[in-house]
Amino acid sequence: MNSQIRKFQVRHHVEGNNVYVECYVPDFTFNGERNTKKEGEGHIVLYIDGKKKSDIYSAAFIIKGLSKGRHTINLELVYNDSTSYQLKKEWIVNI
Repeated sequence: MNSQIRKFQVRHHVEGNNVYVECYVPDFTFNGERNTKKEGEGHIVLYIDGKKKSDIYSAAFIIKGLSKGRHTINLELVYNDSTSYQLKKEWIVNI
């Protein structure tokens, strides 16, 4: 499947100072194998307030322990070799 037509949907909810995130990417395998660029495989890169926080290898995860205030959350879908699918999601949470 061409990444131009790949879908990347994200749902989230805030509970206390944690953000629960669910990603839906049809025909996609979350895979931690590095250096092999294969269409339909990869992971998510998590950015909080513009800073890279971690690589995520599952469709559902929890962002734990955010400080009080407003935060910008960014997710980027990438291949195993960290090149981008050019699919990103951004939203703001208030803790």
